[in-house]
Amino acid sequence: MASVTQVRFADGSPKTGSSAVIRTTWRSPSTRTMAASAIVGWLAIPTGPTSACWNIGVTILPEFRGKGYGTAAQRLLAEYLFATTTVNRVEAGTDVDNVAEQRALEKARFIREGVRRGSQFRNGQWRDMAMYGRLRDDHAPATAH
Repeated sequence: MASVTQVRFADGSPKTGSSAVIRTTWRSPSTRTMAASAIVGWLAIPTGPTSACWNIGVTILPEFRGKGYGTAAQRLLAEYLFATTTVNRVEAGTDVDNVAEQRALEKARFIREGVRRGSQFRNGQWRDMAMYGRLRDDHAPATAH
């Protein structure tokens, strides 16, 4: 089970354009404790005159991929934002070919909402993005993959 042991914001609070170092600990099946830090960034995206949502993203160094750190960081960050702000929505997107990140978002209880066509320019071409969202009152169980 993962738990947040430290959230340190670069500028002191979660606001648009912020970044944070989230320190998490996990207890492995062999009862060893592991710790990791993830640098997570996000933006507040206006969705109307009086509302906004948070758009989050995570970068995991190649040697730490596939170990569940991205899933835990995104799940814990969404839970933290719901617990400490009035935001109703947290969203994230990834390249349609990034199946590992799509699985991580689904495990972090984000729901795939669709594809935003031609929304990112990468490697010399326009690429589609898979879009995910999580609402404050979403209680979807984590999916097992």
